[in-house]
Amino acid sequence: MAHGSMSSTPDVPLADLPERYRPLLTRFDAVRPDCARVARLAVARGERTGKPYDLAFLRTLVERAERQTPADPSRRSPVEPEPYTEADLRRHVEGTFRRSEGLWDALREAEPHVVPAVLELVARLVGRLASWGLHGRDVRASTRGPEGEQPPSDYGRAVGRLTTGAARLAKDLADRDAGRDPEGTARRLARDQAAFASAVEAARRLLSGGPLVLPTPPPERVGDYRSWWAVTGGPGTPRGKRFGIKHGSVSKRFADRDNVLGPFPTKRAATDAAKRAVATPEDRRVGLFAVR
Repeated sequence: MAHGSMSSTPDVPLADLPERYRPLLTRFDAVRPDCARVARLAVARGERTGKPYDLAFLRTLVERAERQTPADPSRRSPVEPEPYTEADLRRHVEGTFRRSEGLWDALREAEPHVVPAVLELVARLVGRLASWGLHGRDVRASTRGPEGEQPPSDYGRAVGRLTTGAARLAKDLADRDAGRDPEGTARRLARDQAAFASAVEAARRLLSGGPLVLPTPPPERVGDYRSWWAVTGGPGTPRGKRFGIKHGSVSKRFADRDNVLGPFPTKRAATDAAKRAVATPEDRRVGLFAVR
């Protein structure tokens, strides 16, 4: 509804607006005509109500739009890289898990290589964007980079994977130090260590001119839309139930688990197999399950 009402609102000619806004609005219209039209309406409304539109804010808006989508991409001018410091990383780590304590100290003591690696790679990623005339906050999924270069959005994703990976590692290490859920924490720590190593490798590959994410073949699958599966434990088992039943094709890795039975041609066959698998000797003694 908002879009419809905006499209029905008449535009405001640039000549009807105060002179001090016109150069910025002309530049805005060259790169983002849709946003420039909204800005003209806002400026006109401010003049009518006696609350002039913030000129400094409009200048910031236009400069950011020009960095995102320059009228002539070949004429991008480098900008000063925005520094990412150890204090910034610490705020991110501690802000991601606000209810946990000791995250930063746990990370620095147990994995001392993580912080220097993140800071070094983020500085290079931010520096590459700055050499193209972009700050990290300027980059959207649709922002175009120089011809022949990787998408600028990949650099933002690489930064996010590094900083978030460090935060998750810090949480796992703090949980381990506090003795929380030893088995689950050990599993999460191993997973997040591997994920951080992958993020570092991906960032270095991106900076060397390669892709952020390597293409991967689709996983091998077992069964088809007619298949039924019995899941007698682990992921896939409904909470509070002794077993679960799945329908359709599943990955070979899932099908090869010891607690996954199938494929079966019918749901009834899968259910019967699951009942037999989870039946105890006591169940059989009172005749709840057939013995085969």
